[in-house]
This record gives sequence, structure tokens and C-alpha cells, in this order.
Amino acid sequence: MNFPTAESFHKCMRTIQHNGWDEDEIAAAGLTAEPSRLVNAPRIAECPLSLECRCLWERELEPGDRNVVLCLKVVNVAMDPALYEGGRYGPKGYLYNIRSRGNPETGERKPAMLGVLTELGTYDEIQVE
Repeated sequence: MNFPTAESFHKCMRTIQHNGWDEDEIAAAGLTAEPSRLVNAPRIAECPLSLECRCLWERELEPGDRNVVLCLKVVNVAMDPALYEGGRYGPKGYLYNIRSRGNPETGERKPAMLGVLTELGTYDEIQVE
């Protein structure tokens, strides 16, 4: 799972248009593929955060539904130090893409969204409700 910057977001989204069986969608979108350490899927060099995941299971939201819930296990994290040191990507934050279009508990549908991750504080500093 590759997390783009605001600058690389549109290129990353272009990979959807170039994903034929015999096509290298990463190169076709003008991005650079690099090997992952623990899974057989490429990382994108222009993305400052990559989570290497293994799929544990997949379930349909409803019988016959094309939407599914995936349970993934993160087995490796590759992160540009600028993300946790501040600097190039802003004050400890980066752009991410929320792809889920449905709430698995209520079935409510929403469009894909963009957001910015920000630092909330240490576990001890965060108030639990």
C-alpha cells in the first residue's frame, strides 16, 4: 500500500487507467517502481510511505456484493524520514487517500476522499473517551 504526496497523487491515480495484464501501470503513469522487502508487490519510489501487507482474508459486505472487506497484516513499513522529522512534507503530516466508499457497519456510501495525517500526541497525552 503506497501513500502518495500531494505532488504525486495524480500520477498515482493514473495507474488505474493503465492496468492491463501486459502493461506496467507504474511506469506508464511516470512513476518509479522499486522492490518491496517482504511481499511480491512493488513500492512506488515517489511515495514517502509504503506499507507492505499480506492479505489474511477477504469477505463480501453482502452476499453477491462486489465490495469486500480485506483484513491485511502489515509486515514491513518503508517511510521517508522527512515524514516523522517534519520538513519537506510539512509539519509531521502527509496526504493520504481514503479509498473506502462504504461503511461496513451501516452500508452508507461515500465518495473517495483526501485527508492529511497530523500528529495527535503520544499515547499518554491522548484522552480516551
